[in-house]
Amino acid sequence: MVFIISVILLLFVGGTVSAWVGNGDAHAKGAAPVQVYVVVHQGDTLWSIASSHAAKGQDLREYVFQLKKLNNLKNVTIYEGQKLLLP
Repeated sequence: MVFIISVILLLFVGGTVSAWVGNGDAHAKGAAPVQVYVVVHQGDTLWSIASSHAAKGQDLREYVFQLKKLNNLKNVTIYEGQKLLLP
């Protein structure tokens, strides 16, 4: 009987420690990604911003589409001083 109680207690303590340690990982995984913005300068276009910030080999048309969607832009018109969230 003492053996069974010891095993149950051991499983309980082990499960509690495992859950507690696991919560630290859950918080790390749940961290919000860093949002990167760019401020539009005179002469900038969505295409020029895409050319500067897209990953090498990434389709610039897709990047411009993502810029528009992410920033709720109806068209490609942007203004000096405007702050755009980058994909």
